Amino acid sequence: MPLAAELRIDRGLHAAVNHGIFDCSAVSIFLVGRSSAALAAYGNLAQELLCLEAGALGQLLMTEAESCAVGCCPVGTFSFDRIRSELGLSSDAILLHTLLAGGAPVTKPAVKQVAEPSTKAQPAASEPPRDEDWGATLTAYLGERLPAYMVPATYTVLDALPLTSNGKVDRRALPSPGVAESAALTDASPPRAGLEREIAGLIQGVLGRESIGRNENFFELGGTSVQMVQFHYKLQEALGRDDIPITALFNQPSIRALAQHLSQDAVAETTPDNEQRQASRTSGKARMKQRLKKRNRRRGSA
Repeated sequence: MPLAAELRIDRGLHAAVNHGIFDCSAVSIFLVGRSSAALAAYGNLAQELLCLEAGALGQLLMTEAESCAVGCCPVGTFSFDRIRSELGLSSDAILLHTLLAGGAPVTKPAVKQVAEPSTKAQPAASEPPRDEDWGATLTAYLGERLPAYMVPATYTVLDALPLTSNGKVDRRALPSPGVAESAALTDASPPRAGLEREIAGLIQGVLGRESIGRNENFFELGGTSVQMVQFHYKLQEALGRDDIPITALFNQPSIRALAQHLSQDAVAETTPDNEQRQASRTSGKARMKQRLKKRNRRRGSA
């Protein structure tokens, strides 16, 4: 859009913490949305959806600008109203995101040097000490503080995180995790007859595996949260139940633990106290229906 000739953007429009970034920048980028148009399209979700779209656009700018030797940095707390008229914007214009941009060095991948063969075997710098079972220690530590499904199944050691010219983690440069290896020993004994084998068959179908040990962890076998949802659906369908909370599957990720949990639920449902409470609820519902029928008849006759 055309800008007013007298437009000046100075560092005072930014918060003090961003003055240094502003002084080093060459371009100011304002992502602006019109509230009237957004309200007509999105209704009450207009503000949230505008911010989401602007956030995605800002992320794209920061990611792709690096290839053009340009660095983009998002900043907040900008006095937008002081330059609204100079930008030719009406009162319904909303400032969604502000970025400062400037020249940045192009990061080039490091060239690996081929070293002369040495008679001494030296471990790679990225490898953990061989005399320390750090993986098991870390897994045990996390296992005491996180649900089982959130404990990583494998770890990758890096000398440092790869960064973009903006100082953010360059996710595209991160190495792919290796084949998941459980840091803790697992019991691979086969599932027992009955419910355990039924559960095992369902998990094998979801994960595409030929066999599973009764104590192996669903997530350490490569299962994902999406596959857990699929397994939950198949399990309820196979058992003819609709009252199994999916959290039970996350909290009991092995065949043995889940079968034991489901068996305890089944026993609890058949106890005399529970049967009595169920009968009481059933009779109560029947009495309520009779009252509603009588009330409707009186209203109809009136």
